[in-house]
Amino acid sequence: MSFYVGWPQAVWFLLIVVTLVRHIVMNGMRREEKYDAKSFLIGALIEGLLLYWGGFFLPHFEDVLCK
Repeated sequence: MSFYVGWPQAVWFLLIVVTLVRHIVMNGMRREEKYDAKSFLIGALIEGLLLYWGGFFLPHFEDVLCK
């Protein structure tokens, strides 16, 4: 298993990390629904796996994107 990290992948990863940190810091606080870091992490893992299986982290992704 190998990962290619170009700018689209780095941006996606940064957004996931920032949102996860926010959910961890505000875990259990009230808003319309409670912040739940565990649910967010599970959702992010599912999203990451779908992107991986779809080829988002393969080396040819950026070549396809730029054409």
